[in-house]
Amino acid sequence: MYQQARGKDAKEGDRELVPYFYTKPTAKKPSVPTKTTEQLIEQLEQAKTRELWRYLVALSIRHVGPSAAREIARELRSLERVSTATAEELAAIEGVGPTIAQSIVEWFAVDWHKEIVERWLAAGVSPSVPADTGPKPLTGLTMVITGTLAGFTRDGAKEAAQAAGAKVSGSVSKKTSYVVVGENPGSKHDKAVELGVPVLDEAGFRRLLAEGPPAGPAQDAGQEESAVGGSPSGAA
Repeated sequence: MYQQARGKDAKEGDRELVPYFYTKPTAKKPSVPTKTTEQLIEQLEQAKTRELWRYLVALSIRHVGPSAAREIARELRSLERVSTATAEELAAIEGVGPTIAQSIVEWFAVDWHKEIVERWLAAGVSPSVPADTGPKPLTGLTMVITGTLAGFTRDGAKEAAQAAGAKVSGSVSKKTSYVVVGENPGSKHDKAVELGVPVLDEAGFRRLLAEGPPAGPAQDAGQEESAVGGSPSGAA
């Protein structure tokens, strides 16, 4: 790369080429990659096998967020398969539907969009799809997570719930199974109380992930707060 030239004879505006990614060769040592370069290459190699759903989100396809991307990745399992799927195939995937499906088909119909994926694959990108073999105790449940949790980032909490089989929504409705609240939960907690949706603190959320919901409807379980964790301090 070029930068302002240095030295006593250098003038303002003078540029010199400096080896940013490699060291300067000397009479005794050849030019070699810098430590920063080696770290960058290592990180790029690691990125080649990141989860497929993260690649789908990174493409910035309209309407495709983490939840839909996870379901698509779980079902289709490769970038090539996603890029050639029909709107009907995509819409049939749980949590996708016709709007998202059409958006994906339209995105991959653009030549330079397809070229991005082709270049990734040619460079050795091979997104991973973890084996879907673990227990799914929260299958069929819809959850909302709000506020700040001490032991989870927001994305981490969502991923934990989804890995256990739950759907994570951004809004509370009568169809919501549980609302997990941390510090400063805001209006979503109030909406849950108004609708009678069970509210869990972080301890209750962890117990739910480990043990699944108690026997019987989620609403009944929510009224017996000791079954899965009580309301957080100050949130009720």
